[in-house]
Amino acid sequence: MVQGILGGINLRGLTPSFSLAVVKEGKFVLLKGYPDFLIYDCASITKPLLTFPLIEKHLALNEDARDYIPHLPYSVKIKELVNHTSGLIPWLPLYLFNKPYTETIVEKGFKGEKGKKVYSCLNYILLANILEKKLKKPFKEISADFLKDFKNCFIPPLKCVNVAPTERGNLFEFEIAKRFVKNPDKRKFRINRIIKGETHDLNSHYAGGIAGNSGLFTDVFGVINLVKNLLKSKNWQLPLFEREDYFYHLGFTGTGIAIHKRENVFVVFLSNRICPEVKDIDFSAIRHEIFKKVFEKFV
Repeated sequence: MVQGILGGINLRGLTPSFSLAVVKEGKFVLLKGYPDFLIYDCASITKPLLTFPLIEKHLALNEDARDYIPHLPYSVKIKELVNHTSGLIPWLPLYLFNKPYTETIVEKGFKGEKGKKVYSCLNYILLANILEKKLKKPFKEISADFLKDFKNCFIPPLKCVNVAPTERGNLFEFEIAKRFVKNPDKRKFRINRIIKGETHDLNSHYAGGIAGNSGLFTDVFGVINLVKNLLKSKNWQLPLFEREDYFYHLGFTGTGIAIHKRENVFVVFLSNRICPEVKDIDFSAIRHEIFKKVFEKFV
């Protein structure tokens, strides 16, 4: 059945490992782990699975973010940070500036068009900072408290052997960082060593291992339980992106979730496709092809 879903997609040539699970009406209808069920750096699916439930629990979506960060350049609702319509640019190498993350985002990040949906990790880094101000404790501690209710969910660093490695150094991010900082310090990029058990995303790594945008580590079973938790929210679509038949979110390391609009079927795909290097392949299209085939078969 797995081959029927994957069709001509030879994942073994694209990623060292992967897990694929499909849940229909609350039960497994497909489950595969190659070569085993590993723990993955979930990357940006941290946003809908961990950060958004915390936001919804502790904040009102219509609150003004300036109530917590008064020096924002204009009024921004919590909801606008959640759904990427705040006007923030997609990314900044915050760890290369000698200022707190929030100050750098306020000074350099609000260069987009407010109201236009533009995916940005900066939205969720700000949301984590707002949670810290509201709850008066670090986001890492807030996240750890939340994850206590979920098995096999972790915050880095991890020492266990069944963690999927990612890139050999942050070479891809190093090249992107040059767009923002002249001659970035190579020592910041873990050059010439395989990253394993540490968050691949450097903004999260230098924030203590987890920030609002990235830092969740878990296996496919942990993600399934977190998706089920997300679906309890009446606003579960808010942090996700939309295709014709489903809502979804992807993660840079090779992860993704998709929930059919009928809400009766969802799919989880985890991989470490950036190990040992980021390949020049449209892996987003591959994940969407998997989602499409799953929904054609099971909805």
